[in-house]
Amino acid sequence: MKKKIGKTMFLVTMLTLLAAVACGGSATVASPTQPPPTETPVKATPLPTETPVKGNPSPEEPETVVVPAPIDGAAVVAPATPGGEYTLKITSGLPSGCAQFDGIRVEWDGNGFVVDVTNLMPNPNQPIACTAIYGYHESEVPLGSGLTAREAYTVTINGGLTISFTAQDETGLAMAGKESPIESVEVTASDGEVLLTVVSKLPLGSSCFRFDGYQINRRFIDRIEITVTHLEIAEDNVPCTDDLPAVVTEIPLGGGFDFRRTYTVSVNGEETAFTAN
Repeated sequence: MKKKIGKTMFLVTMLTLLAAVACGGSATVASPTQPPPTETPVKATPLPTETPVKGNPSPEEPETVVVPAPIDGAAVVAPATPGGEYTLKITSGLPSGCAQFDGIRVEWDGNGFVVDVTNLMPNPNQPIACTAIYGYHESEVPLGSGLTAREAYTVTINGGLTISFTAQDETGLAMAGKESPIESVEVTASDGEVLLTVVSKLPLGSSCFRFDGYQINRRFIDRIEITVTHLEIAEDNVPCTDDLPAVVTEIPLGGGFDFRRTYTVSVNGEETAFTAN
């Protein structure tokens, strides 16, 4: 009997110890924070880098050069009132579809204005196809308001077009500009310089007209075109003096003429040929 009780107590004691060990083990076991030694961490696969799509590169802008613009016309516009501002109107050419207007530079020295009108054109060393379209550019250049009445002024544009005009007072500004009738044209060449003497006979008396000026166009190689103008009373039935004066105008044409070439000068449509000595 004692042996059975001893065995029973031994079994109970062992079961109690085993239960305690089991409970204690489950309470102290922590969740692993590192992967087991047999596990290999999975690394993220990097995204493939983008390869830029190759195509035709953008064309480079052609190099441009500054060149004088061809002058197709110019005129000096008088102000509406004395002391107002005179304006130079210029029509310049754009010889092709590649031509771009660049700008205008003005120098004023005494009674003379020097005007440079320029375009931008493709560099001739870089051939480029251009459309054969001739365009025009209109510009207005202020010449100032401090011009002295009854004094003559000259405007030279790109060295090939010269305009001579007379600043007017109130009486002159009320007159209208007209082309003068030409009576004679004489060309004198000396020491490489050419002087043109123009005699114009006006249809009105001296009280009803004033000399205005002239314009020289040397855009052609062997031809010079000149326009001589005067001012006359615009109103009808205004009494004028009976004299019909002749006006003598001396126009310097400068130098640079080829003595082997024959030139033609046209003054208000009257043509004269000459050679430079």
